Amino acid sequence: MGVIRYKIWNDLWQNKRRTIQLVLTIAVGALAVGMTLGANELMGVGIREAWRSSSPAMISLELDPPIDQPMLDSIKSMRGVVEVEGEMSAPDIKWRRSPDDAWAAAHLIARDDYHDLKLNRLELRSGQWPAYKQMGVETGYNLQAGDTVYLEIDNDTVIGDRVRPVALNGVIFNQLLMPPAMAEIPPLHHPQPLRRANRPVRV
Repeated sequence: MGVIRYKIWNDLWQNKRRTIQLVLTIAVGALAVGMTLGANELMGVGIREAWRSSSPAMISLELDPPIDQPMLDSIKSMRGVVEVEGEMSAPDIKWRRSPDDAWAAAHLIARDDYHDLKLNRLELRSGQWPAYKQMGVETGYNLQAGDTVYLEIDNDTVIGDRVRPVALNGVIFNQLLMPPAMAEIPPLHHPQPLRRANRPVRV
């Protein structure tokens, strides 16, 4: 054992440069692994807390034709149902930033009371919640409170001029929607029901 120990220490000492490189490589690798695992744990905790805070619906039903509030109330009275909330969705609209721009697809979402959401809660990043003749826009689309966009709504609920300017009064974050990098269609949030219904039910 003495000879083996002597040879090992002699090799390490005779090749100090390689020994230092090896030690540094191991240290950097261990540090990188530790930081990756730690960051992953921190991100996981943050994502889980943000998801729980949004009170996500356990069941979502998309209905067409839509149902009314009495029907929602009857669903809420069913055994095992804790909370029910309705959401209207209009995928058949177009938008543009100015009258000179080309039309592009948009997604219009409407909920009854943005100040008192029970399920799938939203986060107000800036400005105010959608109000009468004012809409919110999803974060990440280079739009902000105070901007004006033009909408073209093509469905049976619109009477008269189908092209109209709309003021944006807030920027909203919805955890259930695809990020802007994956979905180029900007979601616009409206305070009144429209045409197509998506009814989340929590049981």
